[in-house]
Amino acid sequence: MRVAVAGGTGLIGTMVVDALRSRGDTAVVLARSVGVDLLTGDGLDQALAGVEAVVDVSNIVTTLSRPVAAREVASALVALTRARPQGLAPEFAGPEELHMPEMVRQLARARGVRRPVIAVRLPGEAGRAMAGGGLLPGSDGPRGTQTFAQWLSTASTPSRGAG
Repeated sequence: MRVAVAGGTGLIGTMVVDALRSRGDTAVVLARSVGVDLLTGDGLDQALAGVEAVVDVSNIVTTLSRPVAAREVASALVALTRARPQGLAPEFAGPEELHMPEMVRQLARARGVRRPVIAVRLPGEAGRAMAGGGLLPGSDGPRGTQTFAQWLSTASTPSRGAG
């Protein structure tokens, strides 16, 4: 199966590409670095020729969130390419609701970084919505199983020399 991956050079995108290729599928990366500009459309028609499904992981922003393991996202997105077309995919999220500043503090402690993490709210209605859960899934849907604490316990080696 030929599957296009918008944002295929990013963290989640590379995992989706790897998962597709490991299943024997052809992954077509849609990114400026390979001559496809998603904003202007340059190179898009040629890249999408013969594509049977598109996975878009080009932009993910969160404040109050349900963090989900990147590998679980990649696996779920690849599974969707095998399903019947359905328009928008169901909202996939992690198993728990957490605030971004607290997750950053936990990650910093785990890596031995001793710096304050100060939460900054974005101004206006959009900022209030993000801080109040406006980016959380609006309905029941598939959920990942790995918690942030579980991920943190297996995360990379502390970077004590960093900044």
